[in-house]
Formats: sequence, structure tokens, C-alpha cells
Amino acid sequence: MLMKLLGLDMSALRGILFPLTSDDMMLIIVYAAIAKNGKMNIMETSNRIVQMRKNKLFLTQIAIRSTPHGYYSQDLADFAHLLTLAGLLKKVKPFTYEVTKKGRDNLRQDVDVMAEKNPLRTAQILNFLETPERGMN
Repeated sequence: MLMKLLGLDMSALRGILFPLTSDDMMLIIVYAAIAKNGKMNIMETSNRIVQMRKNKLFLTQIAIRSTPHGYYSQDLADFAHLLTLAGLLKKVKPFTYEVTKKGRDNLRQDVDVMAEKNPLRTAQILNFLETPERGMN
């Protein structure tokens, strides 16, 4: 009630009080990557994380290193491996994972929880990742 009287948006305040962790961000990123065609490539997704950083949308600590073919995140690869062990993803190629039926349902639910926790940040990340890839400049 006090927030409404002061004209403060509760969703913005939730974002300050409940920031997204690195794992939260990676979960949203994995979900966005598999949402289009059910697959996620570690190299392509690592490139998108770099783009997010350049656009000031990604401020958490996820290690990324440059490779001759773009960027690679061991943290993201480790996270994908954990999701594979949980039965949410299935490795189909060295850098490519495919979502399972269980994974599609669970990842959507988890992203919904992130959206309740921090709706503005979650929406910013999803909107950015749903746009076509921008140049790496």
C-alpha cells in the first residue's frame, strides 16, 4: 500500500531486492536457446552471452574465453552437463544439447519462477535473446 501511495512499481523493487544469480541467468539463457528449435549450442550461446555483456544486460560472473571461432563458456558447459545429468538435456554433439520432454516442462516452470522473482530482468534477458543475433563488433 505504501509503495502504491509513493508511486513505486513493485516489480522494479522486487528486481532490486531479489537479483538473479548466475545460475538463474544461465537457466534463462538455456531456456531461451532451446525455445526455438529444442537445441542449444555452447559456442553460439556463449557468443550471445558476450553480446548481452556488451549491451549491459549480463552482469553476473560467468567465465567466457575467446576461441578462434568465437567464444566458449566452461561455466555454461558445466551447467548444461548438470542439466543433462538431471535428464533435462541430452548431449547430441560435442557442443550441442537437445532438450528432453521433461526438460521442456521443467525449464519453463523454472523460468516462470525467475519471472516472479525478478520480472523486469527476466523479461529483458528473454527479449534480447529472442531477437536475431546482432553483429559481434
